[in-house]
Amino acid sequence: MKEILDFTDNSPSPFHCVKNIKNMLESKGFEYLENDNIKTGGKYILTKNDSSLIAFTVGEPRKGFRITASHTDSPCPYLKPTPIINKMNHQFFDIEFYGGAIEQSWVDRPLALCGRITVKSDNIFKPEIILVNSKEPIAIIPNLAIHLNRKINDGEKKSIQKELLPLAGNFSSKGINGILSEITGVDEKNILDFELMLYPFEKACLVGIEKQFISSARLDNILMCYASAKALSLSECTDTVNMIYCADNEEIGSLTAQGARSDFLKNTILKISGKYAEEALKNTFVI
Repeated sequence: MKEILDFTDNSPSPFHCVKNIKNMLESKGFEYLENDNIKTGGKYILTKNDSSLIAFTVGEPRKGFRITASHTDSPCPYLKPTPIINKMNHQFFDIEFYGGAIEQSWVDRPLALCGRITVKSDNIFKPEIILVNSKEPIAIIPNLAIHLNRKINDGEKKSIQKELLPLAGNFSSKGINGILSEITGVDEKNILDFELMLYPFEKACLVGIEKQFISSARLDNILMCYASAKALSLSECTDTVNMIYCADNEEIGSLTAQGARSDFLKNTILKISGKYAEEALKNTFVI
């Protein structure tokens, strides 16, 4: 159970989730697929945008595929491209909620920062991608005290731009690159771009009289990703192709290039099955 809790805690973003799945599978002999060199009995990994992953063991493609599908994303506050607001002598993060977030559940909770940054490298055409995790709370969305807002329990609608901006500190001239530099150790002048989100800082834990329940953020997606990856890592090659698909952007419709409704899965199946594609698709089973 501790492994499940640790996986959840260490996967605050789709990028971290994919990296952790890769590490799990590579420790069991899976390798990243290069040059479409697929061999019977092989164990392979493919990724897209570093936020979606397909992994599979190769049996006999014409006998079909057994696929477990899950998603790597979850509702959360995403930082906007210009994410720092200084007002009322305080510094706030400018956000938008990604997916169907329960907005009130993000209030009065310590929030940490995660995501990825793009950094200058020696090759101008191939900048470096670095994962970000503050691993400590750096913001909070505070409620007013009840005597200043008597209607709070009446289902009052809150404005993201007024009542739900995360408070990050007192007024500061430090920009987002400065904050990221402190977290990652990268010179802020070398940071080219970022994709960042906030996540609840509380650790996953067991609750209940007999510790029979899990309390954690991101359970909807991360537990399924973990379960499918763990099962594949422990399985042996069979007479079919056994595959997991962990896709990004399920929370917003899956229509992106790395989403479940993209060509990523279809093209991978066609790549594996080759001339047996039509026969293989008839024998494919997805859960």
